[in-house]
Amino acid sequence: MTGVQRYTSEIVARFPADQLLRVAPDAAWSSGVRGHMWEQIKLPTQLGGRLLWSPANTGPLTVANQVLSVMDMSPLDNPERLSAKFAAWYGFLLPKLLRRVRTVLTISEFSRERILHHVPEIADRIRVTPLAADARFKRADAARVDMVRRKFGIPTPHYLIGLGSLEPRKNLPRLIEAWRIAQQRLPDDVSLVIAGGAGKSIVFGNHDVGELPPRTILTGRVDDDDLPALYSGAIASIYVSLYEGFGLPPLESMSCGTPVIASNAGAIPEVVGDSAILVDPLDIESIADGVVKMVDDTAMQQYLRELALKRATLFNWDETARLTWAGLQEAYRS
Repeated sequence: MTGVQRYTSEIVARFPADQLLRVAPDAAWSSGVRGHMWEQIKLPTQLGGRLLWSPANTGPLTVANQVLSVMDMSPLDNPERLSAKFAAWYGFLLPKLLRRVRTVLTISEFSRERILHHVPEIADRIRVTPLAADARFKRADAARVDMVRRKFGIPTPHYLIGLGSLEPRKNLPRLIEAWRIAQQRLPDDVSLVIAGGAGKSIVFGNHDVGELPPRTILTGRVDDDDLPALYSGAIASIYVSLYEGFGLPPLESMSCGTPVIASNAGAIPEVVGDSAILVDPLDIESIADGVVKMVDDTAMQQYLRELALKRATLFNWDETARLTWAGLQEAYRS
């Protein structure tokens, strides 16, 4: 699942079923331009005066009786990292929609600040509802870790894992260059595993990570059932994204007791707190130094593992759903 899909499914599963009506297009109207046409033209005719919750950064502009969830403001903050058509559409839609709806839900204080940067007049209508890790993200046993490691062709138990789709803001080219530098200072049996599929070209354009250095493994898309074991077996998880409205992979890693090397950008420091090594995602040497420091210091690994497990308990989907339901009730009453 993408972050938005996971967010929606986790919350809806905790809502009172008898107070919720799901509305979705049929297959012929479910994607591309036709999907936007359905949302903007057909969806408003199906509401019957009910309050609409739009959980995925977009919604019908003609509907004021609406709660909108916004993960981040990347279409306005960093349009150059998106395809031209995608950036143009959301750059047009988002500010107008934010001014129109009753309540805006967002997932971090960072995203709240970025929304207010672009639409400062809606400060009293924004509510922060942080995300959480799925319950499956917990420490896997050694047999499961070994099975999944072999499944993905990871040659030794000594590896670092980076998770993220191949899209510009995930910063994989800099991570790979940092790994090219760091591996020269590390034992020969340590590998970098990069897990994740390609981002949609309609959203992100076409991007390539370039030539891979030795001891680098691209797994492609990883099933959710395999991720906890991949995290659990890793020396550390690396997430050096340039921009995140929250950043679920570091939290999922911490829930598995895996130490984290994380970007100091966006909402990521807000998520990891003091339980990770923070690096400058624009500085390849900073990333490389973080990797070497983590691999070389086993005492620090253990210390960060304990901090990570404690930090992860601060986030849970029940609380996210409670805050979201409260926001919907507030909008309904208004």
